[in-house]
Amino acid sequence: MPPKSNFRVIPALFLLCLITFLVGVQVGSGDKSQWPKWLTQISNYNQNKSQTGTVQNSPQTAKDLGNFWQVWDLIHNDHIDRATFEDQAFIDGAIKGMVEGAGDPYTVYLPVEKNVQFNESLSGRYSGIGAELGMEADQLLIVTPIDDTPAFNAGLLAGDLILEINGEPTQNLSIPDAVKKIRGTAGTSVKLKILHKADGSQPQDVTITRSDITIKSVKFDQERLAKSSGSGESAADFTKEGIAYIRMSRFGDDSVSEWNLAVNKALADTRSLKAVILDLRNNPGGYLNVAIELGGDFVGKGTPIVIQENSDGTRNSFTSNGQGRFINVPVIVLVNEGSASASEILAATLREDRTDVTLVGKKTYGKGTVQEKKDLPDGSGVNITVAKWLTPKGTWVHKVGIMPDVEVTLTPEDITAQRDTQLMKALEIARGKIAGK
Repeated sequence: MPPKSNFRVIPALFLLCLITFLVGVQVGSGDKSQWPKWLTQISNYNQNKSQTGTVQNSPQTAKDLGNFWQVWDLIHNDHIDRATFEDQAFIDGAIKGMVEGAGDPYTVYLPVEKNVQFNESLSGRYSGIGAELGMEADQLLIVTPIDDTPAFNAGLLAGDLILEINGEPTQNLSIPDAVKKIRGTAGTSVKLKILHKADGSQPQDVTITRSDITIKSVKFDQERLAKSSGSGESAADFTKEGIAYIRMSRFGDDSVSEWNLAVNKALADTRSLKAVILDLRNNPGGYLNVAIELGGDFVGKGTPIVIQENSDGTRNSFTSNGQGRFINVPVIVLVNEGSASASEILAATLREDRTDVTLVGKKTYGKGTVQEKKDLPDGSGVNITVAKWLTPKGTWVHKVGIMPDVEVTLTPEDITAQRDTQLMKALEIARGKIAGK
């Protein structure tokens, strides 16, 4: 079984821990009695490491770190604002500089707050109002309120503009900053000034009480299939026809159990399943072991799912050990520019291992590296690139992506009209496969 490696697409933030950066350092500058307590502890730790021979550093490393300490002293002794400095900010800054030296946007150090947010994104659990946010002409808006959440119950609608958050204008506010302002402890409230574009009404203040939100990563969603098909047919019509639509938003902590629930419901409701539409659009990835587990429902036992190529050139092939519940069912996979990492693994595996799988949408993101995540004692975390992943046939999609078999572009007009032409094409292909065309 592979390690619980993380494939998620993440911005170039930071990396590692300053203790790692300073391991083996025996040089410093200034009087140790004047150092902050944490610096003295690190110095003593490094001296102990050096004496035990656990870590070896070259003279050049010692020289370079001597420069580090000299700059530290100069800034803390001479800078005009030195009285307001917080040591943690300097630690994070030093780590960020070290990470940038790796030249890898996926090897990252996550300070405590960022690490909490990252873990929440994989678990699907957080405290907030339950709305997906987006941007339109530098204006914050609601992409969709999530069913049965405070945002949904407060009457927020897809396309609503958020003009203010707690009285502060949102124009030019970034989405991450907006999320930070809107999220908060369950039971507390946030006031949003909302403009409903759909009805042309005046902006109104809406006070919403935050709650604990759990977002499922997998959903058997016939209602969405019916809404997006443009055919006027109901969810029950598609279920009776034997077409199952399953959406997957991430490969996270609970995805395997949620997948099993969705698959079991799809099989039970359709009774005679004839085609599956698997929607991996805007799925940025997640855990390697989850992608391998899910792949086992589409291919036979022992079938290669992914190859991991390590830094020394050795390769490990991970194969299916799943239930194969969709082996004999035609599959249409929806992908786009937001489909990355684990999503690409699953899409590539299905296309390379089967002849009745069709990829529809746009070219995928193209992320072909493996990260291992470790949480550090202070609550921060580290994601380190440890390997490449290759398709079963040995293709590396990094910075290349996967082209769909049928390319379909969602136009601005389609998005405004909430017309999902990619899903409509997938439905058309599914019906063609059922008819034997």
